[in-house]
Amino acid sequence: MIKEEIRKIIDKYGTLGLMLVLLFGGLLIQIVLSIFFSIIGKELGYHSVIQYFLITGDTFIFKPWTLITYGFIYPLHLGGVIGFLIDCMFLWSFGGMFMQLWGNERLKRFLILSVPLLGVIGVLFSLLFRNEPIFTMAPVVMSVVFAVAFLTPDYPVSVWGMVQLKMIYFAFVALIIEFITWGASGIGLTIIAGAGAGFFFTYQMKKGNDLSETIFLFIKELFKKRTRKPNFKVTINPDKTDNEKEISQEEVDLILDKISQSGYQSLTRQEKEKLERFSGKRKSDN
Repeated sequence: MIKEEIRKIIDKYGTLGLMLVLLFGGLLIQIVLSIFFSIIGKELGYHSVIQYFLITGDTFIFKPWTLITYGFIYPLHLGGVIGFLIDCMFLWSFGGMFMQLWGNERLKRFLILSVPLLGVIGVLFSLLFRNEPIFTMAPVVMSVVFAVAFLTPDYPVSVWGMVQLKMIYFAFVALIIEFITWGASGIGLTIIAGAGAGFFFTYQMKKGNDLSETIFLFIKELFKKRTRKPNFKVTINPDKTDNEKEISQEEVDLILDKISQSGYQSLTRQEKEKLERFSGKRKSDN
């Protein structure tokens, strides 16, 4: 039942629906793990497990998968839940606009590339802040927000039906909200980097360069299997003229069909010669 509902959401909302399902799924798994370790009386066990999915600069080389998993981890306290809801709200609204402007396929490529790219930037900021853990999808969400905002900067946005702002101003308000939520930390700087990545993407799109498509094509060519060359060589006798080449039955049938449709005069000189050679070959065989 739940599987069918999830499939309906993904079918209806595409990449945006899948992303939200993954975010809620990640939060649910965290809650289940937290309850489990609380029941068995080992609360510290939960934090030990979660560390394997967070980005930390000093241990990143041993946990490369964290370039993906960091975005689906949120702390289970009031601030973390508020941050989660804010990210989902911004992703739903601006992700939907992204799909309307550029399509579902481009949003998918954009998110697939943004998550690990901003994860790498997160590693650098983690090292800068003495191996501070990097988590949440906020940097990626801000990249989507600013990608849309710089494409339609003057588009009016109504805030709770009371205040109307231009899209670009609302994007900066969203950035300030995210920065305040996570603070002046490695996460906060990664969020700003995400905003910059979104701006750069749109800047290139306006110049006619789809970075997501370019990078995907590069990766595809990089991993493309090369066709093995045969270990033998095929040589053609250069002295053999066209007149000496054997005429296949298929070629003759095509020529005869052409005669039946357009007459003998419609044949080219080469086709007439082929027909004559075939006729002479048949006589010699007989």
